[in-house]
Amino acid sequence: MPDDLKSGVHRPSRYEPDLNPSYQDFAEQYRVAILPARVRKPRDKAKVEVGVQGVERWIMAPLRHRTFFSLSELNAALREGVRSLQSSWGIEMPQESALLALALKGQQGSLRVLHGALFVVVVRPGRVR
Repeated sequence: MPDDLKSGVHRPSRYEPDLNPSYQDFAEQYRVAILPARVRKPRDKAKVEVGVQGVERWIMAPLRHRTFFSLSELNAALREGVRSLQSSWGIEMPQESALLALALKGQQGSLRVLHGALFVVVVRPGRVR
């Protein structure tokens, strides 16, 4: 759920927002739906924003003054932060491999292969205000 940004949404609407043609092409390329938040309705994104805020406070903030010398060291610190966040919110999670297997089992029928070609942005002529 992205914001109702002017560069992505041509005409906002509660039910059928008119997306920028390039943004729409991007969504069709990767077979995803883009449902922007309504204009001046912050409650549409409240739950998403709370989740982001939790990640910033519990995972990112403790790591901001640390220096990592390898990607594996950073990943280990991030895993520890995720465990800390889950324990503080009372979330019981299965092991990572079991969680992945469970997610794949539940979504196996709806998963699709992505296109081999990357999305290419096409510049369309237009007017500048």
